[in-house]
Amino acid sequence: QGSAPGRRLDCEVATMPSSDRQVTPETRTAIARELYAARCRDKGDAPSALGSKHFLNSVAKQASQRPGDSHALRLRSLQLGPRTGVVLMRSLAGTDIELLDLSDNPGLGDAVGVALLPLIVSGQLTSIRLGACGLRGSLVPALVQALSVAADVRLTALDVGGAPTGELSVSTQLGLRGENRLPKLAALLRALARHCPALRELGLSHLGLGESADVAATMSALAALVRDASVTALDVSHNQLPVDTLAPLFDALPTARGLRALDLSHNPLGDDGAAALAGALSPLSTAALAEPTEATTGLSQKPQPREPQLTKPQRTATLSALHRTPLVGTGLSGGGQTAARLSAEARLEAAVASADDDETSLFRMNMSPQRARSAGRPMSSPRDRPLPARRLAARPQSSAPAGRAAAAATALSTSPGPAPTAPPRTAAMLDVLSIAGVGLGEAGAGALGRALASGEGVLRSLDVSENPGMGEAGIAALCRGMTRSRLTSLNLTACGITERGAASVGTALRAYNRLQALRLPRNPLGDSGAVALAAALIRNTGLRSLDASRAGIGDEGAVAMCLALQRNRTLTRLRLDQNLISAEGGEAMLRELRLAMETHRQQPAAGRPGAAGGNGGRGPPSATRLRTLSAVPPSASEAGGGGLESLSVSGNSVSFSAAKEMRRLCDLNRSRRSVPPSLERAISELAKAEPALEAATAERAAIDARAAEIAAEIAQLEQQIAAVRALSDTFSGGRQEVLSVHQTALAKAEAARQATRLKREAEHARFAGERDAVQIRVKAEQERALSADATATETPVHAAEQEEEAISELRRLDLALAANGARIEHARAKGRWAEAQVDAVNITAAAHFAAEAARAAAGAEEGGAAKRGKPAGPPNGSKRKL
Repeated sequence: QGSAPGRRLDCEVATMPSSDRQVTPETRTAIARELYAARCRDKGDAPSALGSKHFLNSVAKQASQRPGDSHALRLRSLQLGPRTGVVLMRSLAGTDIELLDLSDNPGLGDAVGVALLPLIVSGQLTSIRLGACGLRGSLVPALVQALSVAADVRLTALDVGGAPTGELSVSTQLGLRGENRLPKLAALLRALARHCPALRELGLSHLGLGESADVAATMSALAALVRDASVTALDVSHNQLPVDTLAPLFDALPTARGLRALDLSHNPLGDDGAAALAGALSPLSTAALAEPTEATTGLSQKPQPREPQLTKPQRTATLSALHRTPLVGTGLSGGGQTAARLSAEARLEAAVASADDDETSLFRMNMSPQRARSAGRPMSSPRDRPLPARRLAARPQSSAPAGRAAAAATALSTSPGPAPTAPPRTAAMLDVLSIAGVGLGEAGAGALGRALASGEGVLRSLDVSENPGMGEAGIAALCRGMTRSRLTSLNLTACGITERGAASVGTALRAYNRLQALRLPRNPLGDSGAVALAAALIRNTGLRSLDASRAGIGDEGAVAMCLALQRNRTLTRLRLDQNLISAEGGEAMLRELRLAMETHRQQPAAGRPGAAGGNGGRGPPSATRLRTLSAVPPSASEAGGGGLESLSVSGNSVSFSAAKEMRRLCDLNRSRRSVPPSLERAISELAKAEPALEAATAERAAIDARAAEIAAEIAQLEQQIAAVRALSDTFSGGRQEVLSVHQTALAKAEAARQATRLKREAEHARFAGERDAVQIRVKAEQERALSADATATETPVHAAEQEEEAISELRRLDLALAANGARIEHARAKGRWAEAQVDAVNITAAAHFAAEAARAAAGAEEGGAAKRGKPAGPPNGSKRKL
């Protein structure tokens, strides 16, 4: 670990291959075979075909969990040994593997971590998880030295804790077999802050930091890393860190604008740590958060409008219809089923009535305007009116411990002199917070509730599981804060929530619709608590997932929840595992699920069941149920589809057939809302075409640039054309003269053409008249000739004379016809001469225009030459010459 290993490591990094080979499935299989052989050598066992098959199946199963992540290699819980590092270094060098997960392999030790350092410092590995790998003291100095000499470290995720970040393996739940122990961790944290600017996730769980000698230096370095670096997720759970050691981290949270997820689970925080954490989550002072007085509660929360209540006739009509609906059409006939259902309906009716009529519910626990006026203070938000320290000290203190911060604020407020002005506080930007099993009590829960109620934080997910010391008052305080927060996920596992706590949770659910996931396993809810939750589900329009496993829920509570599904259309996942549901209760649940689906299916598009035509022409029971359910004001989500998609009842006495039918109904609802396979295939095809789209976008950008260049050239040409037009304006006078001459010639030609046409028409009309007269005379002469032939025998001499006269007359008519034909030919010749004159005029005008265009072009060239500084030649013509 001195200078010689550092030089050797630098040499290895310099000789790393630079190509990114793609790891194919065949390559993964070959790597898995080598790892199996190395494991057998480490354990001293002989390789076997069966063992190799099991090993390959385990590797393939982990790869199939995330099929889209082709740059990851996951090798969790495979009992790998020290020789694994050499195999991975040789097999992964130069490939496209960026994420390596070796969690829960206690036999690896420091040798594997040191062997993988070249892959880390070269920038190939960006995410590495070594949780529960038996790491000891030699890895930290080697990693610090490697980071100091590296030039391109792209590490984004590092987990050296006892378990994978955000997961609990089997070894974690049963006690870690290869827990990591990393002394001098502060040096590693400082090196990460200095050389890893891209670090996003850091896992430090199960390291026993609270028992180490340099815990103060470690936490100071961790606070500096969180404050200065871009870490977004931090896990320091299961470290037995006391509250005083976490003070630097709490102080850094308001200024750590990049941190989004923090896990402090299973550290002995207590109420003092919860108060300090609440101070980081809210801009309010720590004293204001730690004082659970009624006045502080009223001032730190805005008045909540009371939810509209149902009238007693509406409640009676809504719940009594459930009693009147007979058990028909489901094949159920048993006194146990009927009794369970009737009891569930009765208790659900009482819960709904209590939630509407109880004057001590959660909605009345906030300070009303009248109560504020009686206290002598107007209603206002702490953001609008900050609280002085003296007024905080004047209020009565709670009997519960308020923590060192609250005591310091009280001492400061009682000191003489004016109260110092505190700088403005900022809230942490945490989205996810986990404080499971930290010994949270009633005072700590109240501080957290008031921090949530301030409305300044952005917390979305809160895990306070395994804190049974909060009690009913602590649960109520958290619920009050939740109604004014932005929470979407709340985990209350194993918090000792009984019927009263369930009533507080249910009342909060009725008023708060942002919450999407609620976990209540391992709480003694019983049937009463389940009925309270069911009554809340009738009004809630935001909850998607509810987990009430191992909560002591019997038939009544389970059936009540299924009854509530007839009104709730947003809940898609419900878990009731390992409860006290009998076979009869399972059949009753199945029947209510069927009725809920029937209700949802028959609901009209207008959004209200029981509207006109809503029963679809079915029998009276369904129509009665729909009409009575419509007495309750419909929720906002009922306008769309919905329905339960997952219902888990394992660990109960529910029959196999009933559980199978429930699963079928949930699958049917899921299929109605799932994305069609054709659409999924289309999306995958579009994803494949994304590189081509990027190339097309780049090509389009190049085309746009070329278009801009062409537009510039066009603008330049337009300027040149404008100059030419300006020069051509000097010849406009000659063009006008030519146009006038041409128009005059055209007018004369057209007049001559019209006169010739009229003359031809007159000649034609005269010729037609003469022709008709000749034809009439010829006909008369023919008739006379016929009559002469008839009398020829009587007077032959006279007939001969008449024939000679007829012949002479015919000759005279032939001469007249010939004369008329000559005159017609003469008129046609005149017409052709007039057309030739018009054509000659047109040819002359065209010649004039061509000459004018040539002169204009020559003038433009002369003008351009003169503009460029060249001597211009003699002009080609002038107006006098033209």
